Amino acid sequence: ISEPVTHYSRAIHLQPSLDQHAELPDLIGIHCSRAGRFPEAARWARQALRIAQAQGNAEQIQAIQARLLLYERQQPFR
Repeated sequence: ISEPVTHYSRAIHLQPSLDQHAELPDLIGIHCSRAGRFPEAARWARQALRIAQAQGNAEQIQAIQARLLLYERQQPFR
């Protein structure tokens, strides 16, 4: 999972506007949870949640919040 995180960081460095899309950190959080890295998954989910909230995307907010609850319970998203 460290490779996607590195690529994400590079992409944000090259194109900062990518950090305005909740899908990327949300996806990294999903993969972290599947690897059993729940604290890291929760951090990524919170980042995605902040972006979704700033955009007022209610459906996305709800989905990310549900995944965040799983991660806080040490459960992966499937």
